[in-house]
Amino acid sequence: MKYNIIAIGNIKKSPESMIIENISKRLKNKLVVKEFVSKLPPGNARKLDETKNLIKLISNNGQNILLDRTGKPLSSKELAKLIQDLEIRSCNNINFILGGSDGIDKSLMKTIDLTISFSNMTWPHLLSRVMLVEQIYRSEKINTGHPYHK
Repeated sequence: MKYNIIAIGNIKKSPESMIIENISKRLKNKLVVKEFVSKLPPGNARKLDETKNLIKLISNNGQNILLDRTGKPLSSKELAKLIQDLEIRSCNNINFILGGSDGIDKSLMKTIDLTISFSNMTWPHLLSRVMLVEQIYRSEKINTGHPYHK
């Protein structure tokens, strides 16, 4: 399985990027991060610009999963089961999509297969990426029976 994280914003060199890099190495080249940064000021025009560019970055094949606090909350085991089920159905790519602080335009929703949430809380964008990468890694370990997940 290949995991694409398609996100608004640039993570650059930061403590969060170092954590993502570390976990990514453990995933053995299964993770690709694609980013877009809009130069427009906050508001509807930027939201439309970000959405248009997110759509361009999405791989045409695979499952498109949006992360949003209004999505379905999943446990680690439920996410692992989702990934396992997709693999069984010969899905080779999962595109995890994270919108910007202005949200996403409704036009993106026609490309989304599932919307999930880490919690009802609002998380900083960079921490959401770290949590996503860790949960992908945890799912891989759950699905292989590794004791990482207790």
